Amino acid sequence: MIQQIRDLLNWVRESLRNDSSYTMMVVPDNGREIQKKSIDAENLRKFSYIACGLAAFFVTSLGATYFLVSRSNANAAELAEFRRTKQAQEQKLQELSAMAESVQKDMAALSKIEEQVRDQMKQAGLEVPAPVASKKEEQPG
Repeated sequence: MIQQIRDLLNWVRESLRNDSSYTMMVVPDNGREIQKKSIDAENLRKFSYIACGLAAFFVTSLGATYFLVSRSNANAAELAEFRRTKQAQEQKLQELSAMAESVQKDMAALSKIEEQVRDQMKQAGLEVPAPVASKKEEQPG
C-alpha cells in the first residue's frame, strides 16, 4: 500500500517535471458538449504548492485550536475546583469566626461573674485571690 502511494507520487512528480501542459476534459452525462481546458504545467505546479500550503495551514490551525480549547477546558476545571475549595474555606472561616465570637462572649460573661464574686468576697471580708488571667501569665508555657 505504501509502495503504491510512493509510486503514484513519483509518477505525479515526473509528470509535472517533464510535461509542459495538461488538458482537462469535462464530459457531461446527458451528452451535451464536451468541454476542454488546457492548463500550463507551471501553473498546475504553483496551484499544487498553494493547495498543499493551505492544507498544512488548515491542519496546523485545527491542531492549535484543539490544543487551546483543551487547555482552556483544563483551566476552567481547575478554576472551578479552586472556587469550590475557596467557598468551603470561607464557610469554615465564618463558622470559626462565629465560634470565636461565642467564646469571647462567654469569656466576657465569666469575667463579669468573677468580678461580682470578688466584690462579694471583699464585702464579706474574705481574702480575695489573684485574678485568673494574672496566674496564666505567670505560668511558664
